[in-house]
Amino acid sequence: MEKIHIVTYATHSDGLLDKLKNNKYNKEIEILGWGTKFNTYIDKIKYVNKYIENKKNNDILIYIDGFDTLINRNFTYYELKKLFLKYKTKILISEDPGNLYFITNKYIANKIYNNIFGNFSNNDKPNMGMFMGYIKELKELCKCIISQNIDDDQKALLKCYKNIKIDKNKEIFLNT
Repeated sequence: MEKIHIVTYATHSDGLLDKLKNNKYNKEIEILGWGTKFNTYIDKIKYVNKYIENKKNNDILIYIDGFDTLINRNFTYYELKKLFLKYKTKILISEDPGNLYFITNKYIANKIYNNIFGNFSNNDKPNMGMFMGYIKELKELCKCIISQNIDDDQKALLKCYKNIKIDKNKEIFLNT
């Protein structure tokens, strides 16, 4: 049976990290990169890649940002896997809330998003702050993102955005 791993990347304590680690639902969060120096947003992808290199291909990894993410609902791993399977994908990424720079005009917000991160297929707006998937496919995604030699994981995702779905129903991930 697959194991579900929940990880974050944090070099130090800041923001909501303590609340995430000590969440009221007692979900274990592994912290990657602790005590290291932050260089670029690709660091988290490099640490995720290293973390999963010896994990079973059919295990599932959930990545959540360390400084601005909370677990807001109790769940069993069975329920979480069932929700994930509903999307019929190997990798699921959170949807960007589209409120870039607190712009209320969605047309302008979308233009800014596309200018910063690129135009994704189906007008998708992925947000690399939260994602999950099977280890096998995440290994491929991490390697692709790292190989882009771009400092921003979300910008690098554009060239690697294949067979990935967005949690548009916000059943697992909710960016606000």
